[in-house]
Formats: sequence, structure tokens, C-alpha cells
Amino acid sequence: MRGCSFAGELAGLVSAGCRGDAVELYQTKAVGNRSLPAGLLATVTVPALVIAGEQSPPFLRNAAQAAAQMLPNGRLAVLPGQGHDINLGATAPVMAEFLAS
Repeated sequence: MRGCSFAGELAGLVSAGCRGDAVELYQTKAVGNRSLPAGLLATVTVPALVIAGEQSPPFLRNAAQAAAQMLPNGRLAVLPGQGHDINLGATAPVMAEFLAS
């Protein structure tokens, strides 16, 4: 898909039913080397909740912890027994508590 924007290329893959290719494109072009944009995170001044699953891969847990530390008003919540998939029952109470604070 020459000449297409990244978002357009992703949308084209998804609409063509090539979801695996879309994930691969996103992981290789957008995620890059997985480094966190420390300077950019430091400019986010609103309270921010970073959520990680206790059973998520170590690099994701470490990234969540680092992001929470880089955010001026960041807070980390590690969900016991959870992996990388979002579990509404485990996530909702943590988010509700954060939003109420």
C-alpha cells in the first residue's frame, strides 16, 4: 500500500480482514524499540492511572512501573492474578476508585 498513511494502511488491513497483518504492522512500525518517551510523559500533568496485570510479561510490568514514575501525577495499579488481557471485573473497581479520588 504505497503512499498510504500509517493509519490508512492499518485501516485497510483491518477492513480486508487481515487483522494479524495489522497487528504485525503496528508492532513493527509504531511500537518500535519499546522505549518510553520520558520527555513526553513528563509533560502530562493531569492525574494518570497506569494499570498492569500481575501476570503480564515482565517487560510490560516494568514499562508500566516506569511510565507511572515518569508521569508527574502518575499512579500504578497492579491487578493481582491478571495478565495482559483486560478483565472488566478486576479493572473497573480500580478505575472507579481512581476517578473518585
